[in-house]
Amino acid sequence: MYVGSRYVRAICTFLLTCSVLFGQAVSQISGTAKDMTGAVVPGVEVTATQTETGAKRIIVTDEAGNFVISNLAAGPYRLEASKMGFREYVQTGIVLQVG
Repeated sequence: MYVGSRYVRAICTFLLTCSVLFGQAVSQISGTAKDMTGAVVPGVEVTATQTETGAKRIIVTDEAGNFVISNLAAGPYRLEASKMGFREYVQTGIVLQVG
């Protein structure tokens, strides 16, 4: 990606964790947004889409790059994360189950 005549070297990558809270009717997806150097990235928009229904939840990472999307219904999800100046990150195949 070129911005003016400068190449944007920082490409956003994410460490993601799927958490399922068994025994409760609540599932969540949480993680931390980091760039290629390992520095946290605040202000990243993270969207979780339940692929069977199309239902979306959108949150923004905090100052430490952390996010938690809680109270999600069970089912398959697609996770997208984006911020201006960074390459978009997409993860599919996330399946939340409630015990």
